[in-house]
Amino acid sequence: MKINKTLSCTTRIVLVCLLLTFTSYAQVFNLSELKPENRFDFILGTWEKSDSINHGLTTYSRILNDLVIEQIDGWPNGNQSKAFLSYDNRGIWKQSWVDTWRYHLHYKGGFEDGKMILYQTSIYFESAVNQEVAARQVFSKISKEGFRWDWEISKDGGTTWEFLNGLDYRRVN
Repeated sequence: MKINKTLSCTTRIVLVCLLLTFTSYAQVFNLSELKPENRFDFILGTWEKSDSINHGLTTYSRILNDLVIEQIDGWPNGNQSKAFLSYDNRGIWKQSWVDTWRYHLHYKGGFEDGKMILYQTSIYFESAVNQEVAARQVFSKISKEGFRWDWEISKDGGTTWEFLNGLDYRRVN
């Protein structure tokens, strides 16, 4: 029995399209190759965010002569938040966050272990732990089509971190 080793033109086209689709979704940004002031550029655009229960939309855009990234969050239940992210003159990323839960948070940080991490040294977080804690946002698994955002807290000043909440982001545009 002789095996036909040639593929039809249609089969070849389908295989190439599948390969290109897979590589574009799997392409992970190497943030270390970017200038520090551009390491949050991956976040620009509109994203669908979700966890095991909720989903919503977040839009990130550059404002103020492209020096600030504005974040606008929305959830189907009507909760909203807004944040401003900027790279300061000392080489530190900073974020100010306000929301309809009445939080007003300030984070700072940057590139660490292949991730973008923003820290806050002290927040009173009554709904989860009813005490003063340190908090951090961890942006990981960054690709053209998505990224992971985790919110973690530390009850010991940042020595150990505990997962509190996480969201998966998928690009809308």
